[in-house]
Amino acid sequence: MPNAISHETATGQDLVRRVCHAITELGYPEHSSVRCESDGSTVTLKGKLSSFYLLQIAQVIAMEVPGVRAVVNKIEVSGKSRKSQWY
Repeated sequence: MPNAISHETATGQDLVRRVCHAITELGYPEHSSVRCESDGSTVTLKGKLSSFYLLQIAQVIAMEVPGVRAVVNKIEVSGKSRKSQWY
């Protein structure tokens, strides 16, 4: 049975690696600060980004990685809130 446990761990680590790689490959420097964790096929994203746009991109890309069934997005947006310039 120990092999099954280590295989599960390796699979989880591989999923985390693939998700983090997919997010950082987008070319947005801030995405390099996103941390990924997995619990089976559920991936949790953590960290801070400056906009909801960057947060949404990270979430969408994570969902597209084969093997991911759910994404828990715990990324905080730390950018300053701007009021709309449209009146």
